[in-house]
Amino acid sequence: YHRTNPTGTQDLLEIADYLLEQIRDNCTGNEDHTYLSLRVIGNIGRTMEQLTPKLTSSVLKCIKSTQPPLLIQKAAIQASRKVELGDQVREVLLQTFLDNVSPGEKRLAAYLMLMRAPSQSDINKVTQLLPGEKNEQVKNFVASHLANILHSEESYIQELKKLVEEALKNSQLPTIMDFKKFSRNYHFSKSISLPSLDPVSTTIEGNLIFDPNNYLPKESMLKTTLRVFGFAPADLFE
Repeated sequence: YHRTNPTGTQDLLEIADYLLEQIRDNCTGNEDHTYLSLRVIGNIGRTMEQLTPKLTSSVLKCIKSTQPPLLIQKAAIQASRKVELGDQVREVLLQTFLDNVSPGEKRLAAYLMLMRAPSQSDINKVTQLLPGEKNEQVKNFVASHLANILHSEESYIQELKKLVEEALKNSQLPTIMDFKKFSRNYHFSKSISLPSLDPVSTTIEGNLIFDPNNYLPKESMLKTTLRVFGFAPADLFE
């Protein structure tokens, strides 16, 4: 809309101002309004970031804050999914993951967001943390996620795979533990080659996160992505 209707920029700025008002004070306002505003920011983040960088700064403050409920903290992390993962955003996500006093769910949300476009330094720090990680749920999930990256043959993951291989050059991943008790990332992909056409591939990825206190599943996600004839990947459902 912003690209095709530049005269509508003022309307978008007014929307941005409204969203900023809803997440002010480190997202400690009305929980329902804050949550919905963060979801909106997650959907239109790139455009809003171009119009007013203050929005990204406010979201980062919400991520770093421990004042709002955990649901809001995680929603703030998800709100960064369409903004550019520049140095500042990546650093906040990395430090959130490395913070061993934060809830495991928040740390893993930050980790998954960071892994959309990490630097070599980011992955080095993640892999260096794993051997001494005290939270077994976090440790097992990250180990399984990195293992799935290493085993993937999908073209769009190869650059990320090289970064992980480099980080693990002189070490290895922790042993992945019982899937019935420990958080884990699941990844399945299938590609079909057709004569004179680009391959058709589908990917199913799932996350299962357990409560560290009673080994009961606390959070799950299933995502299916389809890639057809060289077009950009399309998420069928999540």
